[in-house]
Amino acid sequence: MAGISPADLSSWSRGQDLARQPVELVTLAIGHYRLRVCDVAILVRKHLSSVTNRLNKGLRLEHNDPECSARLDHLDTAISEHR
Repeated sequence: MAGISPADLSSWSRGQDLARQPVELVTLAIGHYRLRVCDVAILVRKHLSSVTNRLNKGLRLEHNDPECSARLDHLDTAISEHR
């Protein structure tokens, strides 16, 4: 739904958009859908602490950045409609 590949999910640092998207995905998966951190870490092939750092960053951005919050809402809606 977000237009990113599994390889993109495994990389946190491929340009601004590709760095932002995994943070937003982790925020949705754990913060909104209540998936377990360890399951998401396995999915994106990253260490637990790395996923937790991205989650914390995403939650801060969601709270402080209206654009980020709007992107997360849009993606959440798209995922919900796709189910």
